Amino acid sequence: MINRLLLALILIILFLNCHKIEEPIPRNNLLDPLSDKCAYLSDLTVDGNTIQGFIFDKTEYLLVMNYGITNITIGYKKCNSGVNVSGDGIKAVHTSLNTYIIIATSADGSNEKTYTINISISPTLGTHTVTNKLGVDTQISTINPTTNLENNTLLAIEANNTHMSRSLTKFNLSSIPTQATVNSCELKLYFKDLVYNSPEKPEQTLIRQINNTWNVSTVTWNTKPTEGTPEDSVAVGEFDPSGWHTFTISLAYIQNWINNPSQNYGFFITLGDEVKPDSNYNLINYYSSDYFDVDKHPTLILNVTFPAY
Repeated sequence: MINRLLLALILIILFLNCHKIEEPIPRNNLLDPLSDKCAYLSDLTVDGNTIQGFIFDKTEYLLVMNYGITNITIGYKKCNSGVNVSGDGIKAVHTSLNTYIIIATSADGSNEKTYTINISISPTLGTHTVTNKLGVDTQISTINPTTNLENNTLLAIEANNTHMSRSLTKFNLSSIPTQATVNSCELKLYFKDLVYNSPEKPEQTLIRQINNTWNVSTVTWNTKPTEGTPEDSVAVGEFDPSGWHTFTISLAYIQNWINNPSQNYGFFITLGDEVKPDSNYNLINYYSSDYFDVDKHPTLILNVTFPAY
């Protein structure tokens, strides 16, 4: 009799254990993706790629990127749709250590998690060619000595015995660090045509340094900067086809622009001989940065060794 009672008790205990009613888990766990208190990211990306080593509860990352990157896009996936995220989107990258803060805040506002992305620019070995079309330019003329001609689509250089025209151009080199070393530099102008009635052929286009500052929107013949040392020249013949004219620029002149950006005064473009006797007349036209075809804009090509960071 006792054995039967003991066996029945054992069976009842086994039955209750097998049919135990689970209590519901309260939705207040910070890691529960269905909780309003959830405040973490399930993915963190740079330019569409998951950050190497990403784990939802790891909050700081270091990435090393190649020189030349100017911006990145930070993206994410969150634990649920109620999480609010700030600090994502397109971010500028500078030639130093860059730090970006991304904050995830829970739907009920009671919790937040801060993620930090540090981006360092890698040491750069060797040289790089930088093609720069970020130029401003204009022409000036004795015919209209007080008129600014900024929006002309042509850079005209001309001379006869009564008047002359010159052109100026300048490039934005702010993307190149001041510690960079310039190995070579070429200025390229796209030649349109030569107009003349002078027996002095071929003509020459001369590139000269500029000694002081000027404003592309206000400069006129009467307010022009002073010209400096000649840089290079190209002979222009009456039957020359349209195309690029290339001028070699001295390293010292360009290196000073890099080391001292405030002294980047650009170039004068002039005829090789601006003194014309009698009615002799020469006009050379190049395309300016206001011309509709960007592929024909004035271009500066630099071979540069960047510093290591």
